[in-house]
Amino acid sequence: MEAFTQHMDVCTSIRHVLSEYPGDTNLFYELLQNADDAQATTATFIIDERPSSRSGPASDQVLSGPALLFYDDAVFQEQDYANLMHIGSGGKRVQHGKTGKFGLGFNSIYHITDCPHFVSG
Repeated sequence: MEAFTQHMDVCTSIRHVLSEYPGDTNLFYELLQNADDAQATTATFIIDERPSSRSGPASDQVLSGPALLFYDDAVFQEQDYANLMHIGSGGKRVQHGKTGKFGLGFNSIYHITDCPHFVSG
């Protein structure tokens, strides 16, 4: 007999997050809270208003056009990557002094993009 485990579709999880997190200015607060939790000492938002390029490979088109860039000077830890892969796991819940607790905030980014990217290191 196969072991019983429950599964949830990623799109269903993200839809639930988006219904709980309004798409107005909460996104900015969520990104700033994540930077604060990571003990960043600087955080910067950059709005790139250049129009989308409709030429070239489709993969390039996904990454072209208007963009919101967010930078902070904290470096991701292994646990940060693990938390992002498990929607709603709330990895910060037991960490004293952390603002984020439910593992949902970063996913509010899906209000403005289907293809978020991040770089750390």
